[in-house]
Amino acid sequence: MTIALAILLALLSNPQVTAHRFNFKSQVGVVDNQLDQACLVIQNPNLAVGTPLSFVTPHRRQSVVKATIAQKLSKSCSRNAETGTDGSPSFYLLKLTGSHPTYPLDVPQSPAIALINPISPVTLRGGVAGGDVDGDGRTETFRICTSNEGQHLSIWSGKALQGKRRWHFYYYLGYDVVPSCNRKDYQ
Repeated sequence: MTIALAILLALLSNPQVTAHRFNFKSQVGVVDNQLDQACLVIQNPNLAVGTPLSFVTPHRRQSVVKATIAQKLSKSCSRNAETGTDGSPSFYLLKLTGSHPTYPLDVPQSPAIALINPISPVTLRGGVAGGDVDGDGRTETFRICTSNEGQHLSIWSGKALQGKRRWHFYYYLGYDVVPSCNRKDYQ
């Protein structure tokens, strides 16, 4: 019995084992707002009403916003005209929890990166968000940059552009913008 307990404790304390509990494909999505509502686009049709989440506004002065799933939708609630063209995402309306002056719903916001049940919470330090969201012992960081007609959102293990890119989403804007991305942002 004590050997089994020791093995179980060793497995639970090993970052390689706990890293498998977080799935970047089904637990990370994009939040944008339209018609005074926050919209979640994610490759996960199984989120229940009331599921808590947080999202990172990945700009120079990042912020972390808390929300819950308010309603599952049968069609897109996103401003992104190309959402749903790759894969089959699910759409949810969100209810912001607490006070969030950094994410007012009455004006269009840049897309944000949503996290469902990260292993460790995302926190802010000096205006930069980070946290070991997958439990592998490395801090994930968040980045947004522009290409010719859209924005690339990404999550990196370690420092952005230097660590390993773990997740990526292209958000089509439909108009020209000045590119700021590095080749590593989208390859």
